[in-house]
Amino acid sequence: MNKYKLLTSESKEVFGNKVYRIQALKNFIAGNNRKVKKNDKGGWVQSESNLSQEGSCWLFDEAVGMENSRRFENAVGYGDSQQYGNSQQSGDSWQSGNSQQYGNSRQSGDSWQSGNSQQSGNSRQYGDSQQSGNSWQSGNSQQSGNSQQYGNSRQSGNSRQSGNSRQYGDSRQSGNSQQSGNSQQSGNSRQYGDMKCETGYYFAYKEKSWNITEIDMGDGGICLVRDYQPPKGADRLKVGQNN
Repeated sequence: MNKYKLLTSESKEVFGNKVYRIQALKNFIAGNNRKVKKNDKGGWVQSESNLSQEGSCWLFDEAVGMENSRRFENAVGYGDSQQYGNSQQSGDSWQSGNSQQYGNSRQSGDSWQSGNSQQSGNSRQYGDSQQSGNSWQSGNSQQSGNSQQYGNSRQSGNSRQSGNSRQYGDSRQSGNSQQSGNSQQSGNSRQYGDMKCETGYYFAYKEKSWNITEIDMGDGGICLVRDYQPPKGADRLKVGQNN
């Protein structure tokens, strides 16, 4: 027996695609252990190929599945999340907020995608990984383990993020780079090429030509300033310089 039907009386257009509200045909427990009762209305799909009639997968609230996207097994979507293109969501994965998944991307395992995050290209997200905030994952990149990507961070190319690693701020990870273990990448830091990070806290990026000055803040901390010009009488704040 099918678990839902399309309500042809309730439709709207999203990115030029006509989608229909879904309605449950029976009682069941969705992939996030939330009860769905017969006649409950769910999210929106363009066709039944976007949401499997088998398993515990479901769309709540205003979540949308369209184009050639597929959601199956126990994957759930809610909020205003959107899934389109040739993307796939499976396993016990969750998609929420205003997040978008498209391209040929894949989300599986117990992974979460939320906030305004975007997953595209041939990227893969699996394990217990989490993507949130305004972060982007694209290219052939992969995120796995207990890793987290958030803030305005970007992961692209053939890069890999795994373990308990964290990527956030305005940081960028690309190329064949790998971030793993308990490492953290933040600020405007860049990780690319064949670079591998297993430990440490990568918080900033500096061009070789930049003139960086260290300023003693008087509270035990040091502020790094590019092209610093101290005012008269403030030379005492200048404690070192790195060209």
